[in-house]
Amino acid sequence: MTARRELIIQGVLAALAAVPGLALPPLRQPNADPTSYPALKIDDLGHTKLESDATHSLYRLRLMVSGYVQGGTEAATDAALNELYGDVVRAVMVDPQLGGLCDLIDEGDLEREVSALSSRSTGAMDLMLFIEFRTRTHNPDLI
Repeated sequence: MTARRELIIQGVLAALAAVPGLALPPLRQPNADPTSYPALKIDDLGHTKLESDATHSLYRLRLMVSGYVQGGTEAATDAALNELYGDVVRAVMVDPQLGGLCDLIDEGDLEREVSALSSRSTGAMDLMLFIEFRTRTHNPDLI
């Protein structure tokens, strides 16, 4: 069986694939910066056990969604980064329970940066997602 947290990560990746205009499908923990823009990646930052009893455990999974854009000017890049942020939130929140895989998805902090490092301005954002889910105690595959 596949662990519930893995199914949730796959569900978030599928939701992010619906973001319009991406150069490539969203990546999972890539080792290199993107070469095509706009781009998305997610990083699994682990989970915290919130509560547990004899039959079920409740966890909070932390996923970082990173987005990258390029534009001709810093103002254009800033606007594109804001648009990408909105597209990401809308895509993930279409089904905030991922078809019953989780109890809820909650948007956390957003960090962003726009800089002119070359002839084109580049923008990057990191958006934390908190995802609460349940499993059977001592069995991460089952609910």
